[in-house]
Amino acid sequence: MDPHAYLRRQQRFGRIMGGLVVAAFATGAISYALTGHHHEPGGSGRHALGQSTKHRRHKASQPTPGKHSAQTGSAATTLATSFRNATHQTAPSDFETLAVPWANQTWRIDPIGITSAHNPNPTLWFGERTGAEPWHWIPSTLPGALNPDLPKPIYQALQLAWNLNQGQRGPNLGGSVQWSAITGHVGTPAGWTMQALPAAGSPLGRPTIAITVWMQSSTGSFAGYYGVATAWDAANAVSGNHGLLGLQANPGPLAKIAHTQGP
Repeated sequence: MDPHAYLRRQQRFGRIMGGLVVAAFATGAISYALTGHHHEPGGSGRHALGQSTKHRRHKASQPTPGKHSAQTGSAATTLATSFRNATHQTAPSDFETLAVPWANQTWRIDPIGITSAHNPNPTLWFGERTGAEPWHWIPSTLPGALNPDLPKPIYQALQLAWNLNQGQRGPNLGGSVQWSAITGHVGTPAGWTMQALPAAGSPLGRPTIAITVWMQSSTGSFAGYYGVATAWDAANAVSGNHGLLGLQANPGPLAKIAHTQGP
């Protein structure tokens, strides 16, 4: 790898994972947050708090949250066409895209949640493609049931963010931001970051996908965003467990912190 490209990758990873104590990844407390001690999205509890009004708005209505929007046929072979068919809007120019290191798949996310007059809660769009097959797009809007067709890393990253929104108990983590201090004091997921890390640049020591879900703070003392940072490799991507790295705080704006790609 070109040393300058590697340095840029490392710097981007530092922005995502800065301030986290990676050693917390191996503690039993992490398992608490990921193995049954949570409520499914859409259940009883406090709904969105402190949501930003700066997300992209579109006139088109959104699909029913949680439904699998799959495009088939030749028209879906292009990214822009498949996204437009699924969402009824033009594909953005700022997709985060990566090759899955443990499968013959490509994943894409729209970094900023999409809102509309009919659906003010941000919808996060995830797309996957196996080999040369058509793209499949899955929306996630919380509160609402997460689609079980989501890959486990995507599902669990969103589930952890929902737990934090709902005031659920979580693990004691390293770093300056503690779960117990902010749980119940963040909005619903408003944007997310996805990045592929080589083994040498990963806290897991293997090819990794890092996913951070961003929510606006409603603590009253911090007006920025909190991020739930997770990391996934070939092992925990199958189980969906032990992916939580820690929590981040960033003043924003969301349009800046939700992106990792660039020069």
